[in-house]
Amino acid sequence: MGFIVVLLGFVASVALAIHNPRNAMLLIVFLVPWTGLMIDIGVQVTGYLLVLAGLVTASLLRLTQPGFRPLPIMAGSMLAAILLYATLLSLVQLGFQPAFKLDIGGALRGPTPRAILQIALFIFAFSPVLLFGNFARSRDDALLFGRIYVVSVAILAIIGWFQLATFVTTGTDPLPIGAVNILFGDGTAEARAGKFEVGALLIFRMNSFGYEPRSLGVALVFGMMLIQAQILTGIGHRVARLGLLWLFLFVTMLATFSTSAIGLWFLATPAMLPACWLFGVRIKIPARAIILGVTAILSPIVLGTIAAEANGIPIIAILSERTIERLTSDGAVEDFDLAILDFYKVHPEAAIAGVGLGNIHLYATPYLDPLYALYAQNNVFNAKTQYLKFISEIGLIGFALVLAWITRLTLLAAAVARRQDYLAPVVPAAAAFLVIYLGPGQTGPEFICLASALAIVAQSASRRMPAAAGRTALA
Repeated sequence: MGFIVVLLGFVASVALAIHNPRNAMLLIVFLVPWTGLMIDIGVQVTGYLLVLAGLVTASLLRLTQPGFRPLPIMAGSMLAAILLYATLLSLVQLGFQPAFKLDIGGALRGPTPRAILQIALFIFAFSPVLLFGNFARSRDDALLFGRIYVVSVAILAIIGWFQLATFVTTGTDPLPIGAVNILFGDGTAEARAGKFEVGALLIFRMNSFGYEPRSLGVALVFGMMLIQAQILTGIGHRVARLGLLWLFLFVTMLATFSTSAIGLWFLATPAMLPACWLFGVRIKIPARAIILGVTAILSPIVLGTIAAEANGIPIIAILSERTIERLTSDGAVEDFDLAILDFYKVHPEAAIAGVGLGNIHLYATPYLDPLYALYAQNNVFNAKTQYLKFISEIGLIGFALVLAWITRLTLLAAAVARRQDYLAPVVPAAAAFLVIYLGPGQTGPEFICLASALAIVAQSASRRMPAAAGRTALA
């Protein structure tokens, strides 16, 4: 059944992309945080991937039409260098792969087929940057991406609160992790609720259609960053309304009890101000307003924590269990990442060029902790943080190329934003998204859509792309 649903969804996506590619593009942006809409048919297919595959297919069909010419991509030569380097490196590595016994998975997970498949997936992951500029109607579409994403995560948040209310009142989780996969016939999937215990207190973690609580929490942080970027550089009279929306997303993010989300918000927020100064974008909100805003946000949280503790709800103990205790127990480095780092301690030279896309398990498996080896031995795995995934697969060289590419895109977009200052939010958003992207390895689609928005803004100068009539509302 899952295969039929995916096939029908793919056909519908191709039809939409042929009929109205811009709407397909906007739907892709909307679906980015809905990772719970996932069906496993041997590979995990989300709604985002399904619609993107339809847009890629329709775009390839357009290339066969006489006279059709795709538009040039801003910083396209740098992106081409990344894709070419990753492809050639992975192909060269095929001749040097160590022997590996695979106990879990089919033939496609074998070293050679997997390496070739990973090349295709790597190029596919960057395809929005290659495609979206062709379908943008105006430079304001870059801002529309952000608006659609914020609306999307707000809907997820509303669903999450209904999920939490249902669990509290009935004791049943209406949206357990893996529910969609099970609904469409995956007999091997198991539904599980996101919850943990602190003493005798059972804490439920909402996940909505964000798949896991952590995924939902990080998606909410992306939405918060977009709002913060608008408040920081945008028009002042909307600050109160945006602030209320931000607060709703913030409280929802806390309800996921995601250590990653909380930590990434703390790391990404300070990156926004230096980005504005570095790229010459004007900050419109006064410093005193920033201080008052932070005070207004933190004061009720502190007072609420004090009130909860006085009534026997161990808020501090819960936060400690989710953050400090986890940091001291494993240094916030996860199972596979520990093995990869241990491999590089012995073979630091391998970090220079990388070992090829999808190959790190061939080298890091002997360095697995015995506890983690129980489920990862003779299985495929990647780094769980994106910065380490880049270094482990395409090395410091490839990682440097990625950073140079996004820096170049930001410079080009900032040059336009300095002349059209309503576009300025894309610059601090880019800095925040980059910080988050280099953390959890599941945040690639958000970052790639942001890079696509930067490319659209940058393209607007060379193509003389107009502003939409309702640009103020979009901003």
